[in-house]
Amino acid sequence: MKITRRGSLLGIGALIGIGAGASFLACGRGRDAAAAITPEKLRIALADIIAPERVGSAYRKERDHVGLAAELAEKPGLLAATRQSCPATLRAHVRAQVQEDFRRGDIVVADRFVMARSECILAALATDLA
Repeated sequence: MKITRRGSLLGIGALIGIGAGASFLACGRGRDAAAAITPEKLRIALADIIAPERVGSAYRKERDHVGLAAELAEKPGLLAATRQSCPATLRAHVRAQVQEDFRRGDIVVADRFVMARSECILAALATDLA
């Protein structure tokens, strides 16, 4: 049996989804989420993403910073991740949001990679900080 990226994400997401769900419900959207995500938080969030520089550059070509911030605000898992100080919790929120993107079919082809939109948003925000 071949282990695929999608299968792995679905399995991981199922394990962390229940714990992260309570945090998603408690999330407010009152502050600028894009400003809340620091370079260190982006580095942690991008650790599991394949070729983040290439993906971020490809996705960024079609959007400005304001557009990326608006897309980030529509993702409850990413909003929750911006408020975390614990790296493991931050990554758990990102993974859960990626799993939700795949479940909903919210996927993007960026530089020939099929990725969850959340992964592309984070990678594109990282190109702003580079």
